[in-house]
Amino acid sequence: GLGSQMLQWRRAYSEWTRASSEDDDDE
Repeated sequence: GLGSQMLQWRRAYSEWTRASSEDDDDE
């Protein structure tokens, strides 16, 4: 259901933001 989709989205978002933060830190 929506809960499952949200969990998957938040999980991917967490990984993406973590990788993005590392790249942004360089700037």
